[in-house]
Amino acid sequence: MERILVARTGLNPLEAATWRNRLIRRVDAVGGTRFGRREAAQRLESRLSSWYGVQLATESLRFKNKVARGTVADCVMTADEAEQIIVRALAITSGDAQFTIVPNGSTFATENNGQTRDKARVHISGLSPLVDDASYILNQMRRATGGRMFFLRNGQFINAKDRRPFLTVLAGSSLEVISISTSPTASSRPEGESRAIPTTCPNCFQVLPLTGVCDSC
Repeated sequence: MERILVARTGLNPLEAATWRNRLIRRVDAVGGTRFGRREAAQRLESRLSSWYGVQLATESLRFKNKVARGTVADCVMTADEAEQIIVRALAITSGDAQFTIVPNGSTFATENNGQTRDKARVHISGLSPLVDDASYILNQMRRATGGRMFFLRNGQFINAKDRRPFLTVLAGSSLEVISISTSPTASSRPEGESRAIPTTCPNCFQVLPLTGVCDSC
């Protein structure tokens, strides 16, 4: 993941230090094995070292140009326990693990469900590759209009609007894409067509041209 600090006003040093400590303490609160929590705390502490409450803009290299705008995605990837623990630690919402994506693709967490004031938002882009990947997919599905998502205990990211899963995270030793499946929304299908039409190549996952034939394979 390429990381670039976005130029915008963030927290003052004391506020940032308070939030860093709070997020790291949450690692122990969300559960998991002792090894997984220790590894998650070390990774999160390293990522937070350059964080001052602003989003660390990232580019989802694993899914870039592989999920077309306006499609319905059903993707599967792997991640180790530590990365999944970090996702839950960053979800500071009471109850559901909620994240909100704004139209420019950045992501924030909040203690309250639903819409929030700017000052109640904690920008977390760049702190979790899983959240960054899920945010990219959902924003593509919603045609860059932003939206909300939840991370469930079964490892699924779901769209808050329709509760449909769009990214499933399986246990693995590394961040790796297993499959990318997309289909047009119901409103964009030809009349009488109910079958999902592939929009990505099953081999390289690149978005297919209108011919349906991959230019790369």
